Amino acid sequence: MATADPVIRFNPSSITVEPGATFVIDVVVDNVADLGAFEFTVAFNPAVVQAQNVTLDGFLASTGRPVVVAPDAPKIDNVAGTVKYAAFSFGTAAGPSGTGTVARITLQAMAPGSSAPLTFVHVPPASRTQLTDSQGIVQTPLTMTPGLVAVSGVVVTHTATVTGTLTPTSTGTPTLTATLAPSPTATATGVPAMTSTPVVPTATATAQATETLSPTPTNTETATPTITRTPTRSRDIYLPVVLKGLP
Repeated sequence: MATADPVIRFNPSSITVEPGATFVIDVVVDNVADLGAFEFTVAFNPAVVQAQNVTLDGFLASTGRPVVVAPDAPKIDNVAGTVKYAAFSFGTAAGPSGTGTVARITLQAMAPGSSAPLTFVHVPPASRTQLTDSQGIVQTPLTMTPGLVAVSGVVVTHTATVTGTLTPTSTGTPTLTATLAPSPTATATGVPAMTSTPVVPTATATAQATETLSPTPTNTETATPTITRTPTRSRDIYLPVVLKGLP
């Protein structure tokens, strides 16, 4: 009776999650015999999901063999979209056979409304996915079954919608208001105020005539003094004040 080929697969094989959700997918092996070690490289689209962690499950140690996880495992690259993990067992007992979960991968959903496959990669020496027995012999051929992650939700397109009235709306020629510049007053600050006060001419005679009558009549003609009025005129001085508005 022919023995079925060993298989490595994801459980669940397909899953739909909410955006931002953290979830776990198991790595399961089928049809193995005397399993002594395993390693895998899983590729994913980092825009859809990203790896958070990988932990060992109990199948490899189920027969009592001590298990050691590779010192650099898990090795996660969320830029390239890969996660690597490996573990091996040792001892005299035989390794487990049949079907079992060897590891658990914790992922986080990223982009809503998208999906991406999870695939096992075996491109030595950079990437390996293989199973070996307790004697270190690789179990071949190995069937690598991919999985699928779908992220629910609708892709939101951010379109700004302006509602209401936009105030102010600048159209045409701006209107200048009196608040844009101070209005000049009749008296300029800091400049002496020149007031135009006309000087009224003073009609005051500087010389006032006095009549003197001589008591002794003589033939001498007394000259009648001539009253000469010489008015002193004050010139009107007008100092106009020119008030000009500020430009």
